[in-house]
Amino acid sequence: MVGPYQTETDTYSEPMPTAVSALHSTSQVRTGDPDHLVRDTTMRHVTIACQDAGVELGEFDHRKLSWLAETDTAAVQVVIGLISRANEGGRRPRQ
Repeated sequence: MVGPYQTETDTYSEPMPTAVSALHSTSQVRTGDPDHLVRDTTMRHVTIACQDAGVELGEFDHRKLSWLAETDTAAVQVVIGLISRANEGGRRPRQ
């Protein structure tokens, strides 16, 4: 299960932020990310989280996730964590 997160730092060890960090540490990302490497990486991870949870995405959903993917890696990771935890919670019997 992913999260819950108490601080931004808590998100750093997750797969998506780790992949984004690797892009930066290997100097693949140019200033402003004109090649959209970070956006594409975050979009891939959040889209997979939605698919794994059985969430069908419409065009408007994709546009909003794309917008989010260009804002803040930690925020995207929190959304991934929420989707993943909600999905996992929905699979457990309620008490």
